[in-house]
Amino acid sequence: MSRSDPYQLEAQLATFLSEIRSRGYDGVTCHLSDGELFLDGFVPSYQAKREVEAHARLAGFLARNRLRIAPESCFSPSPGGVLEEVVRETTA
Repeated sequence: MSRSDPYQLEAQLATFLSEIRSRGYDGVTCHLSDGELFLDGFVPSYQAKREVEAHARLAGFLARNRLRIAPESCFSPSPGGVLEEVVRETTA
């Protein structure tokens, strides 16, 4: 990927984020630094961790995976539940 085209990077990042959000990985955050995409946040399983990383690579990024696995109970849809707290912490 060309580091000299910030518009292309932004478009690829937006596409990647849309893709992982559509798969339910709302607890994943990321940032670009020197052409590398750093993945942070929480996912429900090791398989989900690898899936998010694979999508980042397919989008053309050199991915640095710092995702953490949270118990399934953290991903319940209850309002004000643990998931809301996890997302709030990782996006703050």
